[in-house]
Amino acid sequence: MELGQDKQQTITRLAICVVIAVMLYAALDKLGGGIPKLAPYKPWLEQNKVQAIAIAAAVLFGASLAAFPLEEPAAPPPAASEADPCAGFERACDLP
Repeated sequence: MELGQDKQQTITRLAICVVIAVMLYAALDKLGGGIPKLAPYKPWLEQNKVQAIAIAAAVLFGASLAAFPLEEPAAPPPAASEADPCAGFERACDLP
């Protein structure tokens, strides 16, 4: 299955956001005890690891789209029926 260039860029961006979210979760899991504002949420974070990573990835993905919007895809060339069949040619003479 071949994806379009714009879909492939979106999937790559999402994958990068998920990897960063996993790294953030791992860092907070190891070093989170020293952050007092995180203490009330620590039990929820430990019980809902997948949800926490998904939320962080979604926030990162939204922030990346806001900071670096995706490029608009190029317009496809006109269909053969819409193209001018005489483009590049000049009329030699007018017939009566």
